Amino acid sequence: MSDLLERKVKSIKNKLDQIKSEIVRLDKEESAGLLSPLERMRLASLKEEKKELNVKLRELLM
Repeated sequence: MSDLLERKVKSIKNKLDQIKSEIVRLDKEESAGLLSPLERMRLASLKEEKKELNVKLRELLM
């Protein structure tokens, strides 16, 4: 794997880790009924971004 490709993969994985931890936090708050409508939108946005990054990561690794 080229150095540039490795850096891109690592960058995407780091971003995914950040998103996953934020999703877990927001999911817990949502379960407790503590999310505002804006935070619910943020959660939905993060889940969509996670899907997109996973697709991008898969494409890079093929």
